Amino acid sequence: MSAPQRERFIRGLRFEPDAYQIEAFDAVDEGRSVLVSAPTGSGKTLVAAYAVDRALAGGGKAFYTTPLKALSNQKFAELATEHGADRVGLLTGDTALRPSAPVVVMTTEVLRNMLLAGSDLLTGLRAVVLDEVHYLQDPYRGGVWEEVLVLCAPTVSFVCLSATVSNAHELGEWLTSVRGPTTVVVERRRPVVLRHHLAVHRRRGDPATGGPGQPTTELLPLLSDTRPGGEALRLDEAVRRAGRPEPAGRWRGSHGRGPRLPFRTPRRTEMVEELEDQELLPAIVFIFSRAACDDAVGQCLRDGIRLTDHRHRATIRSIAEAHVDSLSDDALDVLSYTHWLEGLTSGIAAHHAGMVPAFRETVEECFAAGLLQVVFATETLSLGINMPARSVVIERFDKYGSAGRAPLTSGEYAQLTGRAGRRGLDHEGHAVVLWTPDTPVAEMARVALAPPPDLRSAFRPTYNLAVNLVHRFDRPTAMSVLRRSFAQWQADAAAERRRSHDQDALPGPGRPEPGSNARGRRASRRQATAAVPRDVLADHLGRRLAVLEELGYVEGWHLGRHGMLLARIYHESDLLVAEALTGDVLHQAEPSVVAGVLSSLVFERRRARRPVGEGTRRGHGSGAHGAPDGHGHGSGAHASPDGQSHGAAAGHRRQGPPYDPPKPGRRPKKKGPSDRLGEGRRQEIAERLAQLDLAADRIRAVEELHLVPRTRQPEPGLAGAVASWGRGASFGTVLEVAARDIGEIAPGDFVRTVKQLVDLVGQVSLVAPDPATAAAADEAVRLLRRDVVAAGGAPDLLE
Repeated sequence: MSAPQRERFIRGLRFEPDAYQIEAFDAVDEGRSVLVSAPTGSGKTLVAAYAVDRALAGGGKAFYTTPLKALSNQKFAELATEHGADRVGLLTGDTALRPSAPVVVMTTEVLRNMLLAGSDLLTGLRAVVLDEVHYLQDPYRGGVWEEVLVLCAPTVSFVCLSATVSNAHELGEWLTSVRGPTTVVVERRRPVVLRHHLAVHRRRGDPATGGPGQPTTELLPLLSDTRPGGEALRLDEAVRRAGRPEPAGRWRGSHGRGPRLPFRTPRRTEMVEELEDQELLPAIVFIFSRAACDDAVGQCLRDGIRLTDHRHRATIRSIAEAHVDSLSDDALDVLSYTHWLEGLTSGIAAHHAGMVPAFRETVEECFAAGLLQVVFATETLSLGINMPARSVVIERFDKYGSAGRAPLTSGEYAQLTGRAGRRGLDHEGHAVVLWTPDTPVAEMARVALAPPPDLRSAFRPTYNLAVNLVHRFDRPTAMSVLRRSFAQWQADAAAERRRSHDQDALPGPGRPEPGSNARGRRASRRQATAAVPRDVLADHLGRRLAVLEELGYVEGWHLGRHGMLLARIYHESDLLVAEALTGDVLHQAEPSVVAGVLSSLVFERRRARRPVGEGTRRGHGSGAHGAPDGHGHGSGAHASPDGQSHGAAAGHRRQGPPYDPPKPGRRPKKKGPSDRLGEGRRQEIAERLAQLDLAADRIRAVEELHLVPRTRQPEPGLAGAVASWGRGASFGTVLEVAARDIGEIAPGDFVRTVKQLVDLVGQVSLVAPDPATAAAADEAVRLLRRDVVAAGGAPDLLE
């Protein structure tokens, strides 16, 4: 059966499969699980498509899981086009479309929840695709992948797709231990060669490159074969020379800061013009700031960059209108639709999580259709969504993380640049890093050449998993389940390496006695400790169970009074949700109040949120990183310190009036927003939130006693706005309420929070022990899912 089926599958392709894809096909045909580790854009999803096709041909079911709802929507559309809309379903928490179809696309969390609940939808399941399986190292969500792999029935084969990692074979060995025979396929070659460049703007040009004294933006080779590019490295030497003290009179410094370098960081419009001149468009420009992405679009338009013709603009308008057709006029006004469309029809767009789904999906469709030439995006665009480009530009080589600003890692660099080069369209892909004095060129080259990182497990038992283990297994079996995790596998491997290392330090022929030196004594102690196997995850589970026992959810190895309730709650704050449902937090609350209170378990304030009016006006005199224009990334056409204009180089692309960037969510002040709540309802929400806070404090006190990471404290900042939305207030009004309560919030952040809330409230409607609370939650789902929140997601043509 497999040979004719494979021939049919390959005949439907536009290209011959690569050798590594054929190797993976062989594993699928043999009924083995397969792990494919390959660079972004190399075509590893073809293996997933083959596994799905083969499962259907054999009369079975296939699940395709992804870590992102946006990626699930994209895969849903692709598979529906391939196999027919009636044969493909979608489950993403807040969306359920044909869940009984033979092929179902879902987020990985949905599959985990189905496994723990013993869902009937698992009947007939033959193949599961785990896309982006390297997410198992994510500290917040990574455990979900391991739970799926450990809990799924042994008759199910897995296709695990991963970005390139150094320890793929270690992961494959673990997969073999939990899933049976597993083939590991590692492909390090990109189908499209990647060229690495360093972009720098020379203050004084060369007669051969633009005439005497004319500034010019250049792309220098960042790498030469497998070494840093020599010409690029000379920039480091120039920076070092400029930093050395010079004899008086040799140069005229500014405020004692040394001589000005003969080059600087290119501005955004200069970079776009250089890419256009070198025929390196379309491009994705990664900027690690939402506001800077929006500013960049405005800068390009003010400098006259227009990259579309009349036909393209008409098509873009048609696509945009289709995506926003269900949005109210108020929402379109709040979102500055006209201004946003101006950038889009010029072939330039932003893409980030602060945008509403309808706008983001419009950008994705237009870019995939070749209608956009430049997309300024945050790094989320590099995580799975298929939007390849000829070039990728990285504006800065460092970004903010949990430990502050730090350089990109080799894995992050590979993930970002993986979008460069479109298979079948480009002979080469181009990765461009903008030069900056903050990061030595040698460091950039080192990261670009570094091997991919190891994959490390982040799995730890949750409260929900703990009660499900108690409910489904006896204690020895539950411990066996935990021991099968990748986290325990890596812990055991690390312990074995330590034992081997310490064994070398112990006395032997020609070696001193262990007490004769400190190293030997330490080795003896470590070996004695390591001789007793330590179940790392069993220890974590024991601490969780101690918390649950103190709060009455388990009694020994049996579920307590509310144990089954907790077993059906899948959320980061699962125990706090259970406490809210077993107490009076939601008792006799109306739907909008239920939504407002529960929003505190979903909403998280963004770090470093800038209050309205603080600093310079966005898009006017502020560069990519909040720096004044003279420091390299300024907006608009203006004079640099050397007196040269660095806007649109010769004005040849300038059209229309200056562009004034939209400010989504900002509306004229009213006497007071009509939030439809009233003082009594606002007071009720505050009182119920106070009760929820007390419940959180009780849990956190017990967690501290048992050394368990503490449950997140509720964040009530968006409760009023969410309740207002649930009461039918307009989108503009709820953003005003949010601005009053917490400061300006991006429209996309509000929509994403409400979509996540719909998932949580939907769970509450199914598990709440009080029928009135369940009914109120069910009604709240209907009230929340409207207008801009309902727009986006499953493609309309498949409804």
